[in-house]
Amino acid sequence: MANSGLYRNRIEPDREKAKAKASARQMTAVYAAERMALYYAIGLVFQLVQKNQHTSGSNRELATIVSDNMSIANAWKKSGQ
Repeated sequence: MANSGLYRNRIEPDREKAKAKASARQMTAVYAAERMALYYAIGLVFQLVQKNQHTSGSNRELATIVSDNMSIANAWKKSGQ
């Protein structure tokens, strides 16, 4: 739909549909935030590796990212599934 942006904030008359849509939007936002947190954590590890690459020589260290979100458990699922 070309004008879908115009109708994005339309009031849903069916209360159950409105609740379902709001819940879906909230879950999508949470999922996106979890993915962004993982992205930044991986980026931070990468920056630390690049910074310490010259000082540690060939020594490799394990990096652990601790998270309690379900995005890691279902990493191959698409957003909204």
